[in-house]
Amino acid sequence: MSAINEEDVCAGIENDKVFFNVDIVDHCDLNCMACEHFSSVAKENIISVEAFHKDMKRLSDILDGEATVAILGGEPLLHPEVDKIFDIARELFPGQNIFMFTNGLTLDKMTNSFWKSMVDNRIIIRVTKTPALNTEKAEKILESHNAIYFFKDKHKKFTYQYLSMNKVNSLKNKECEGKYCCALRDGKLYLCVLPANIYRFNEYFKTNFKVEKEDYIDIYDPNITKEFIIKKSKKGVMPFCRYCQDKWERTDWKITEKKLDEWVKLKL
Repeated sequence: MSAINEEDVCAGIENDKVFFNVDIVDHCDLNCMACEHFSSVAKENIISVEAFHKDMKRLSDILDGEATVAILGGEPLLHPEVDKIFDIARELFPGQNIFMFTNGLTLDKMTNSFWKSMVDNRIIIRVTKTPALNTEKAEKILESHNAIYFFKDKHKKFTYQYLSMNKVNSLKNKECEGKYCCALRDGKLYLCVLPANIYRFNEYFKTNFKVEKEDYIDIYDPNITKEFIIKKSKKGVMPFCRYCQDKWERTDWKITEKKLDEWVKLKL
């Protein structure tokens, strides 16, 4: 295997399949400015293999094993049993694209069992390019282990100040950057990564961004159907949208200083 084209593997995300990600760790070893998962202000936490299997099994049963899955965090390479995470994801979503998003900083420290599981389960590795990464070294490591991978130049268009505490925005996020990207956490399929992970931000900054029932789907509700999840996940509008700026700002990649105004536009 070798490097692949991002457009080819990501094609179809906006079709009739659900695209969701699942954070297997909360924290990160890079700590980017204005992280959209709030990992740079999160406490260290790792999802158990049992909890991961339970929620993934339930969602797979509802969706007939049909969804595009992204495994991330935080930094997923920090999970001590990430190889088992790969096994579970592939077992429950056979024939589907399964990604792992990583900053790539610890690829040289991964075990043989990690690389074997990654290859056997056909996991597509998306490595985020930042100035902190030795891209040439990372590529050599990936090639030497027959990985399927591509690089994402995220630092060229890094987002910040995408939340607002000073106004309630209209729910017209047709051009939302998080549209179609659901997040699985604690038995709930959130319609966006922001409400799924805002608890980390609230805890660190003592803020009060509220999550409503309409911001997520309870996957253990016995009345939930595949059709309902697909329709709901493609709608792209939810109560939490009221906190988002109509236009997300762009800046160069930086290490966080853990300041509120990295994420929140304090002045209009």
